[in-house]
Amino acid sequence: MWRALGLVSQVGFSMAIPIVLGILGGVWVDSRLSMPPLGALLGTVLGVIVGSILVYRQVARVMVEADREAEYAFRHKRIKKYVDDDEEDLSGDEEPE
Repeated sequence: MWRALGLVSQVGFSMAIPIVLGILGGVWVDSRLSMPPLGALLGTVLGVIVGSILVYRQVARVMVEADREAEYAFRHKRIKKYVDDDEEDLSGDEEPE
């Protein structure tokens, strides 16, 4: 549960921080170049793009780690009871009703 909560908070911050920084950077550019809405809009778009890339990388990394853990557990028979249950179902030794 804590791991999932950590992932959710990471994803939230990874999306929010670039957007806020983009907006602040855009407002700063607007104040320097005297073109009010354009800098903030471009900063927001840039923040959304950067945030999306960060979230994609984090989710992809977590998925790879989950696959590795599942493969490790399977190889070391940590999920043996599930494998045994499936083998019993597929063995065909049972009489049809």
